[in-house]
Amino acid sequence: MNLPEHKCGLFLSHNEHRGYYEKIADFIESLELEDDFESKEALRRSIDTDELWVLQWYPDTPTGFLRVAAPTLVEVLAAATQPTDCRVGTRDAVSPENESVDPTSIGTCPPPERQGP
Repeated sequence: MNLPEHKCGLFLSHNEHRGYYEKIADFIESLELEDDFESKEALRRSIDTDELWVLQWYPDTPTGFLRVAAPTLVEVLAAATQPTDCRVGTRDAVSPENESVDPTSIGTCPPPERQGP
C-alpha cells in the first residue's frame, strides 16, 4: 500500500459521520470536504452509498495538511498518491514559482485509476 509522504501525522477515517449520528451530506458540508473529492460524481456516490473515506496528512509540519475524500478506500488511496499538483485539495495547481493559481490547469489532472466495482 502506498501512502503519501508525511513527516508528521497521517489519519484515515471511515464513516466518521456515523459516530455523530449525522447525515453524510451534513457532515461533508460541516467539514467543507466537497472540494476534497476527485469529482462531483465521486461526491454524489459517497452521499448515495453513505460511504465516506477521508485521508488527511501533514507532509512537513503539524500545522499544514493535505486531505482527500472518496466513497471507497481504493479511491481515497489513489487520490492521495497523485502527483502533488494533481492531488485533490490542491487541484488549484499552485505554481511553485510564485505559489499562485494557474487557472488553465484547474481540473486537468488525470483521474486516478479505479479498481473493483
